[in-house]
Amino acid sequence: MKKRIMDFFELLFEDYKDDHMPDWSEAYMQLYSWQFQCFHEGIQTYYENTGKENTLKAVAYLQEMGFKELAYVMNILQTVLFINYCLLVLYKI
Repeated sequence: MKKRIMDFFELLFEDYKDDHMPDWSEAYMQLYSWQFQCFHEGIQTYYENTGKENTLKAVAYLQEMGFKELAYVMNILQTVLFINYCLLVLYKI
């Protein structure tokens, strides 16, 4: 049977859905969700559907493991979309 990256994602989700997820698996799930939603639904969808604390936890783990550029991109996009949202609310666009 051919395994896919989605199979690994689903396995992690099943194993940790009721428990505290280890930092490495949380970072993996956030990256997978980020990549999938960016290409299939739009980047804003990821940030609307994901808790800020989960994203920040993944960003911190990526920085700690030396993936500073990827962590920076995930973090800066969250900030830009938050500012964009505030402007939309403020000016009722």
